Amino acid sequence: MSESLTKQYIFRRFVESPPFLRFLNQEENPSVVAGLYGATKAFFLKALVDTGREVLYAAKNNEEVERLLFDLDDLEKSETLALRRAEDLNSLRANDELPGLILCPEELLQRRIGEAKERPALYFEVSGEIELDRAIEWLSANGFERSDLVTEPAEFAQRGGILDVFSPLWDEPSRVEFEGERVISIRSFDPLTQRSKESATSIEVVSNRPPENYGPTVMEYLSTSLVVSAIDAVMPDLLLVKELRDSDETKKTFDFGYAEARKILGNFEEIKELENQGLELLFAVDKEHGQNYISNHLTNFRIVDTHLSGGWVAREEGYAVFTDEELFGTRHKRKIPSHFRGLPADAFHELHEGDYVVHIDYGIGIYKGLKKLKIGVEEKEFLEISYAGTDVLYLPVENLGLLDRYIGTEGRLPRVNKLGSESWKLASKNARKSAYDYAQELLSLYAKRSLAKGHAFGVHREEMEWAELSFPYEETPDQRRAIESIEADMESRHPMDRLVCGEVGYGKTEVALRAALKAALDSKQVALMAPTTILALQHYRTFTSRLKELPLRIAMISRFVSAAERKRILVELEEGRIDIIVGTHALLSENVKWRDLGLLIIDDEHRFGVKHKEKIRKKRTEVDTLALTATPIPRTLYMSLVGIRDVSRIETPPVGRKDVITEVEHWSDDMVRDWVLRERSRGGLTLFIHNRIETIDALRRRLQRLLPGLSMHIAHGQMPERELAAIYDRFLEHKVDILVSTAILEAGIDIPDLNTIIVDRADLFGLADLHQLRGRVGRAERQGYALFIVPRKSTDDAKKRFAAIKAYAGLGAGYRLALRDMEMRGVGNLLGTAQHGHVTTIGFTLYTKLLAEAVARLKGEDWFDEPVLEMAYGAYLPESYIGETAERVSLYKRLLSVEDEKGVDKLKDELEDRFGRMPETASRILDVAKARALARKKRVTKVGFQKDSWFILTQKRTYRGQGSFSTLLEQLRRI
Repeated sequence: MSESLTKQYIFRRFVESPPFLRFLNQEENPSVVAGLYGATKAFFLKALVDTGREVLYAAKNNEEVERLLFDLDDLEKSETLALRRAEDLNSLRANDELPGLILCPEELLQRRIGEAKERPALYFEVSGEIELDRAIEWLSANGFERSDLVTEPAEFAQRGGILDVFSPLWDEPSRVEFEGERVISIRSFDPLTQRSKESATSIEVVSNRPPENYGPTVMEYLSTSLVVSAIDAVMPDLLLVKELRDSDETKKTFDFGYAEARKILGNFEEIKELENQGLELLFAVDKEHGQNYISNHLTNFRIVDTHLSGGWVAREEGYAVFTDEELFGTRHKRKIPSHFRGLPADAFHELHEGDYVVHIDYGIGIYKGLKKLKIGVEEKEFLEISYAGTDVLYLPVENLGLLDRYIGTEGRLPRVNKLGSESWKLASKNARKSAYDYAQELLSLYAKRSLAKGHAFGVHREEMEWAELSFPYEETPDQRRAIESIEADMESRHPMDRLVCGEVGYGKTEVALRAALKAALDSKQVALMAPTTILALQHYRTFTSRLKELPLRIAMISRFVSAAERKRILVELEEGRIDIIVGTHALLSENVKWRDLGLLIIDDEHRFGVKHKEKIRKKRTEVDTLALTATPIPRTLYMSLVGIRDVSRIETPPVGRKDVITEVEHWSDDMVRDWVLRERSRGGLTLFIHNRIETIDALRRRLQRLLPGLSMHIAHGQMPERELAAIYDRFLEHKVDILVSTAILEAGIDIPDLNTIIVDRADLFGLADLHQLRGRVGRAERQGYALFIVPRKSTDDAKKRFAAIKAYAGLGAGYRLALRDMEMRGVGNLLGTAQHGHVTTIGFTLYTKLLAEAVARLKGEDWFDEPVLEMAYGAYLPESYIGETAERVSLYKRLLSVEDEKGVDKLKDELEDRFGRMPETASRILDVAKARALARKKRVTKVGFQKDSWFILTQKRTYRGQGSFSTLLEQLRRI
């Protein structure tokens, strides 16, 4: 097995190379340095700094800055400052001692950085003193946004004496803990788990507002630095670095003599020729998969376990470096940052005042918020729920598990029950019986599928490793798990039926592509079915681009294809000459004949009609099936709950993805003009959605008057398919500035430079539709903007949708929005006619719980109802400790769902980390959480505590005793 090396090794090899040593021995710097390719440019800059020089690198753009940082990553620390935005220029004045290497894009070089009258930074030091209110005021005035939870750069949050802040210049946020005005602790924390990591003695938060445009420019301020540039314009004291050799003999040029590594894309013959010439072969690729893949083609090579932006050939030193770029034609891989908004564990259980809720014993009511009441001498916190008439239920927070949000079937308001009514008891009894019958039917279907014999696909290690290595991004953990689950499904003897849920643009297509490749390599045909012709075209282009190096035939059937071509494709499909075919529901037609169909991939299954779904359902018993969805439709939710269908969830957003800035406004000519021109000024595209074909041309004329000189096209479903495809292509190629379209582009379309979307009459769209539309923008690393235009008079229902779409603007918000949409519109008749009435009566969430119970009992699994706690015990999270009501409800839910005492102790550590030392009442809720965890584990029915006496009720006996709460816990442990 060949030896594995590090990036540090290859950098040292550059530093000790004869060309670099010759460069250092020159009496004066040349005007031009040539012959640097791939990562050698970054190595050259670092090597200069390591000799004690201060270097300002003038980059062509931010993309080049990122590429250099990528190549410098993991090398021995020599500080680098990257000035990507105008706001970053504050770092120049905030630092007493600047790092040796400063990277700056061309557009910022002549930007002025203000005068050094006031330090543009806020300094925190352990044992130092600073007023917390003054710190908050400074952050608000300097470009930081206040948030309940800090997960993204430029956010801050305050909870009592805890201040969380995330500077865009940092890799992760910091937590500052105060005692009065004194700083007692500073520590970094993980924005996903919110847990502290490493302690620090001090931090400096640099202003996130652009400096005033006066004072010295960047070039003037760094006048003593050696300026290295890839920009052609000649500057004073410039050392010009060019990738191409400069033929101008009047300039003093130093040539490193490296050659560019040529792309091989699977053709190793050229590399073997270099080996025959005596060159050592080094591959900067992923160690695990790269080792296996390359060893199938070469025997003498070494792996550099890292990623670089590009390779080079160093003939003088006798080696060549190849990277992902040369091997697979992919750009360098980016690491997944630790900060992103994933789906919170309790997203389906968030409660807001005014929500309809259902209690398993008392029925449907309205949640009014949290309320403190005294029970004897003890104060406790309750959920206030109003019922019919003047009835009110105060549910102790420790029994929160008995409550669910109500989701009906038609979107109509539910009938609120009267406390203690016989009608609720009868309704819940009938629903339980219905759930039991339905569970029997479902399990019968599941058993039939489990017994069915399918095709066990091969492993195909080399080709699957090629697919992973050639993927231009680092797989997210969720993508990796989904791919591994699908591969395991396909290698088994039973037909796969898996659903992959994930937000728009979160990488579901790549997951499907891996499955398609695995099937095609086994000589099985693959069908990928999309709900629209535009989306089918996009999938076709994605698959052909990614798999072009493999001997696979990929075709498409849709209205974009001529009748003659369609006829030819169908013949080739039946003869087995097509491996992967992409299309719409036309693939389900009777005239589509298969030689050997092995895998059916369905994108957005819920968008197909009832007849199409029935045909899909029949296919499921015959072939492996993989469904993709960006919306967790109710059927999906219930199937994941009861384990009838295999589900993979992709909750990690792609690298660099930002929240889309969302505004809901009335029409204004000036506002629309400003939104479009802002996007035009940064070189992006604008999509204008207007969902009425009869008035779309009038809107285009109005926009043309507002924005003369900008090119516009119309797109809608009544246009010929070929014309639509041509318009779509022109938009992709920036030949059209604004596309005025119906919602035909709503589902799954990926246009990287589309950063602004404006939706006219947004009140006519559902919540899930609005979220899908918003998902069209900001899919690269640039900020996305969504403007929803609404009439001045909107329905209450529409107002609720707009409030929700603005509230849930974070990445991963689609699941929460889908739930809200279900509440407003209902779940329809998705569980079948027989279940429809019961879902309406008791609510979808409770019905699925009853269904889960019925399935468990029918499988012979143990099932115990949630234990009831009756506690006259002052245990709650006070507002002075956690101010946000929704946050307290969420934490109650987490605390009371913990499975064991160790989990409670971990949560205690987290609470004290995030909110500071716990007051007595908050410590007591931890005791209650332990009691619930123990009661659940010991199958206890009810636990009570009052003053110094307690009882424990099990199915076999009742325990009673005297003593403190700790005595009660000891007894629970002994049962």
